[in-house]
Amino acid sequence: MKKIALAVCLLVGVAHADNEANPLANAPEPANVVAPPEPSNDHASMQPIGEGVHIQPIVISQDAPKKSKDLRPIYMGVGLLLIAAAFWFNRRQREKFDRSDVATTDSEPTVTKTDEDKA
Repeated sequence: MKKIALAVCLLVGVAHADNEANPLANAPEPANVVAPPEPSNDHASMQPIGEGVHIQPIVISQDAPKKSKDLRPIYMGVGLLLIAAAFWFNRRQREKFDRSDVATTDSEPTVTKTDEDKA
């Protein structure tokens, strides 16, 4: 950690082993140093945030170019027709399979047990 701090100080140029070798160490302080004003509790002197900011107005065009038609209702209609077609196809296939099941059960003789077979 000390090596990193020393490297940073050397890069900045303020680390010297001897103060006499540093010409800035013996330099006098500037005479025109002014202390910052102390904060006051007077709220009237405080400027509200954003009061001095002036932004140019934004121009919004009212005559926007017309876009093509809104196609969402058409997409909804096509989707509804596709769902209806899927239900219709499913219903038709179900009736077809039901008819084939009835035809196969009618053609095969059904075996029922009689009283003689039980004994």
